[in-house]
Amino acid sequence: MDLKLYSNGLIDRFHCAVSHPYKTLNNVRSSLLKYDKQSNIKRIRESKITWHICTPKSASSFFMGYIRRRLEVSHIKFNSFSVVPSYDNRYQTVCSYTVGSQLFFSPGKNTIHISSHLHAPCTLDFMEMISDNHTVICQTRSILDTIVSLIDYFDQGHSVNFFLMLAHEYWDSLSYLEKVNEIIEYYLPWHINFLQTWLLASNDMNVKFLMFDDIVSATDTCFDSIFTEIPYNKNKIDTKNIKAKFNKGVSGRGAELPNDAINRIEKKIIHLDRFNQSLIDYL
Repeated sequence: MDLKLYSNGLIDRFHCAVSHPYKTLNNVRSSLLKYDKQSNIKRIRESKITWHICTPKSASSFFMGYIRRRLEVSHIKFNSFSVVPSYDNRYQTVCSYTVGSQLFFSPGKNTIHISSHLHAPCTLDFMEMISDNHTVICQTRSILDTIVSLIDYFDQGHSVNFFLMLAHEYWDSLSYLEKVNEIIEYYLPWHINFLQTWLLASNDMNVKFLMFDDIVSATDTCFDSIFTEIPYNKNKIDTKNIKAKFNKGVSGRGAELPNDAINRIEKKIIHLDRFNQSLIDYL
């Protein structure tokens, strides 16, 4: 063995660890957890987790900000973690390796782990990770209002998304009616599927359904319904200072859609309601 080359290699790795500590930590995480899926899932199931699941434009960024603020003023230890390795126009599917690696180095057994808000249906692999130690926040909004808000959001330059993966390449060239049709054809089935899977899952696990109107009008009540073990904090939180991604934050705007578009949406919802879950109530 060339001791000089070996020592130079150690020095290089030391400098890399000092210069890029987060990169080094991620490499350690990957080495420890890369090949052991079951230990990841076991660690996830044994941790105290609040999963934040939502449909787009349902005030999820706002509510996540409020949750963090309430926990901070209540002096509750919490750890925010990401559930997917990347976002942009990637499907948002929960990754056990991504979650497990962050819980591996988490501080304290009594720490509440809160996932970043995620646009994901309840798939079988996700269900395998959820245990009685967990609560699922399932946040959603009127389908018509969601469609109008999505169009606004894309028009503002945020058209990179997971259900229309190339929309950012052509969105601005579409007419308003063409935009409505794109959202109906590509987003609506996903929204329906999201509702179906979480409604079914709620038969066997602790899922808290919250609607947009409740989040924006009674934020503290929504928080208290989820974090029932946390004492009420009398310090009033100014929600105006919480960072959010509201377009207008107004309910009922779905009525702006053309009547024939609303009729198409109603028919599609009724047609896809395979489990008689009264999905039309979410219109």
